[in-house]
Amino acid sequence: MQHSDLVNINESNFVFTFKQTYFPQTMNIRMFSSFLCALSLFGCQSYDTSKNEEQIKPIRDTIYKNSVVKKLPIENIKNQDVIQVFHKDDTIRFSKKRLELATKLIPTFNMAIVESPDVAYIDRPKPLDVNNDEEKDFLSFGCEVCKDDYFLMYAHFLKNKNRGEEAECRERLINIFRLINELHRTLNQGGTYFSHQHYRIYAYAEYAVYLKIYYGEDYEKKYPVTLQKSFFINSLKQLILDDEKHNKEVLQSEKKRRKSKMLENLTDLNKLISDHFYLEQSQKFNYKQY
Repeated sequence: MQHSDLVNINESNFVFTFKQTYFPQTMNIRMFSSFLCALSLFGCQSYDTSKNEEQIKPIRDTIYKNSVVKKLPIENIKNQDVIQVFHKDDTIRFSKKRLELATKLIPTFNMAIVESPDVAYIDRPKPLDVNNDEEKDFLSFGCEVCKDDYFLMYAHFLKNKNRGEEAECRERLINIFRLINELHRTLNQGGTYFSHQHYRIYAYAEYAVYLKIYYGEDYEKKYPVTLQKSFFINSLKQLILDDEKHNKEVLQSEKKRRKSKMLENLTDLNKLISDHFYLEQSQKFNYKQY
């Protein structure tokens, strides 16, 4: 695999993150569109494979396919990086320096009582809270891609707190959240929000795992989940049926394929929601995020 294969922000299971970009307030829509086109052309360019690892090393952390990790220089993995596998398809490479700064500057990551990812992000330390330039740069999580970085580090630290327990639960939650995200992505004809959600889902899933480990008794119910789950699944099904009937932006010939795929994903979602815990987490994620 060439290095250029690693630079794909939307459809593949890895992301090359860029440092925060600032846009002038006077930039109009035409200028912004031109900028996006230029950025997409830049992203399609191949890296010079003669460059060493240090020259092409991203400013921020990187997600790779697991198969790519085996090709990374051994000395780089041992001395400079921390490899964290979050999912069967995604492996995150964190620099040890950034994790050290996170431990030092973001107390939320080490608190006994864990806040949800969204609350933790809002309450995060800001660049103005420190004087050191390196620390200011590290705390610059204001842009959407930088927010992805924060959520990935949140998931990394919380997974360590959870001691890697509940592997099956974690996998199921990730799959549930991704199915819900994909449903809304299709209904909205795509968008960058859903691409960012693909990676932030690790934090949402890890927080749900934390709740199950430490507060699992709160989700134990004596009655069946069947009827409540049916209401939830049918509400999503109604969204799909309404989209097919009223969406004027999609060709009629395309609607049938879209509907079929969304209903197939909904069937998979229904199978994954096996008890009250997974139902509640599905409902919270769906109604809060979309």
